Amino acid sequence: MRIGSHSSAVTSRSVVVPQGSVLGPLLFSIHVTYFRDCSLLSHTKFISSSWAYADNTQLYLALSHNSYTHDISTLQSCLDSLHIWLCENGLALNASKSVVVLFGTSQRLKSLSGLSGLKSVNVAGTVIPVSDKVKILGATLDSNLTMKPHTKTLSSSCFYHIRSLKQIRSSLDDSMAGSVASSLVSSRLEC
Repeated sequence: MRIGSHSSAVTSRSVVVPQGSVLGPLLFSIHVTYFRDCSLLSHTKFISSSWAYADNTQLYLALSHNSYTHDISTLQSCLDSLHIWLCENGLALNASKSVVVLFGTSQRLKSLSGLSGLKSVNVAGTVIPVSDKVKILGATLDSNLTMKPHTKTLSSSCFYHIRSLKQIRSSLDDSMAGSVASSLVSSRLEC
């Protein structure tokens, strides 16, 4: 590059954003926006929906009663294509944090007899077992969407904090005890 009588050599630099940077989440979102719009998801009809929050991406596939074995192989193809796209764009699919869950009523899941044999899905070369629950942004969803695991976890957490508050209650006045109880317990119930 030359400006007036001064010149500089053009060098290649890799562009990185330091971890913890204020711009990091924004730049990451811009980087993966293409993924959500790319042909992998929109034109090939691999999946019925996708959802992303920061670096957490979820793929949803509605299974048809008549062609669920084909739908599952299509999902497997989508996961393979997703892994390739991520690798080509400098990202990695963390298979150890991946979860596969089949949602439906217990009667519906039983009616899909071939699914009883589905024990795992291959994600980026790693076998991921089918789970009976998944945690999504703090909520635990079970395969029948009864919310029982979430309710159990939430009530256990609240009781733990109530017991902890009991240990220090004598050191607090009524106003402070109310504030502490509200911040520790009520905030969990307002989700």
